Amino acid sequence: MTDVRRGVVFNVPIVAFRVFVVTALALVGACTSGGSVPDRDPSNPPVSTDVTATSSPSPTSETNPGNSTAVPNPGSLIDTAACALASAATEELGGVVRLGTISPTGGGVAAAASSAIADGIRLYVEHANRTELVPGVTFELVVEDDGFDPGATIDAMERLADADVAVVVGAVRPPGESNSIARAAQRCVPVLNDLGDPPALAQVDGVPAWFTTMRVPFETEGRLLGIRAAAESPDADVSLILGDDRFGAEFGIGFSTALAAAGADIGTQTVPTGDLSSMQRAVDDVAKAEPDVVLLAVESIQCAAGLRALALWRELLPDWTPTVYVASPCTHRAILAGLAGDGADGVVSATSWVDAGDSALATAAGVGEFLSAYDAAELSSDRQTTALGWSAAESAVAAIARASGAGPLSRATVMAAARANERVPTLAVVGVVERTGVGDPYAIESMQIVQWTRPRQNPLGVVMTEFEH
Repeated sequence: MTDVRRGVVFNVPIVAFRVFVVTALALVGACTSGGSVPDRDPSNPPVSTDVTATSSPSPTSETNPGNSTAVPNPGSLIDTAACALASAATEELGGVVRLGTISPTGGGVAAAASSAIADGIRLYVEHANRTELVPGVTFELVVEDDGFDPGATIDAMERLADADVAVVVGAVRPPGESNSIARAAQRCVPVLNDLGDPPALAQVDGVPAWFTTMRVPFETEGRLLGIRAAAESPDADVSLILGDDRFGAEFGIGFSTALAAAGADIGTQTVPTGDLSSMQRAVDDVAKAEPDVVLLAVESIQCAAGLRALALWRELLPDWTPTVYVASPCTHRAILAGLAGDGADGVVSATSWVDAGDSALATAAGVGEFLSAYDAAELSSDRQTTALGWSAAESAVAAIARASGAGPLSRATVMAAARANERVPTLAVVGVVERTGVGDPYAIESMQIVQWTRPRQNPLGVVMTEFEH
């Protein structure tokens, strides 16, 4: 079934699908939270004028995304020899350029979250067309449904490639799924600003993957929070409650590194993902030890339950005043302002993005333009999640603009531009930049430490850039 409206093509296969027990909050938590926003012109995001470098380029004052300079010959950064159809990778694009994304469109919480991201991508596509951000190019969006089933995601990627999609943007992949990224590389279709779990995939068959992600690596986020915790409590007693998955393991390693070096005494408990009774038991055990620092690196609903349980224990133990750190799945406004209750007060986390759900930021340039588009479209999807889709599309369009302004536009030149990228997203916290390079698909690795005080998160110190390549 295909539905075409307002420049958007929705390809929705009529199949039954499984929705994982992963909430909208966990899906986008790593990419969203509170913070401050600079006064920028969102229609003209700064872009790099040198995408020939294999190391990080220098920032530029160029603000017109269509006036970038040299994009390299694709061969200098892009190997098309491994493509199933190499000629398609270098074929000149023009006129209508199709963007694609993967998003479950049926019922369930995961579908609600991913549809909000798709809404944000659509809003920015319409904005780019309306303002002619890339002269001579009209964008069309194709949305493929994988039912949030990791077995179906690779097929959705194939359908996007078969539909002549030039760039896949902001795809919402199920946890742990990475086969679709490898398949896109084989088809030489750039996958930009991916929103699934950051895959441990920099190369496919020895060739740099055609891929960038907007997700901060799990271990990096953990390290940044751990550095803060070690500075505040260098010889503390520390309790970690971690999910029993890759996310929990990598986050725990990162958080523990600086604390262990500072002499902290660290205890760890692992809980099955999604199991609330195990989460309660873990909190009970932590409270009995009364540590100075507590970390929750679990999925969002577990985190909310854990915060509420910790709040109850603090009432019973008034002399116990631990500093509580939470990982990104817990940082969505719906968790901190709602499900976690009083347990959210004072928690510390890290973010790269402003909170588009915070009404106090509505007059800032980037947030204001996004909210105007959101309101004009009469959307009801979560604003914070929708803003993430807007940002993913903004970055992809900027890469296309750089490639277009430098010469013939093709999938290969777009990927080259995306691989040598330095720009300031309009909805990023002040001080956060996008920066990628060959072998570094992580667009954002800087974060602001924030503390929740109703009704918003407030910055602590400066943006931490230690792990930005």
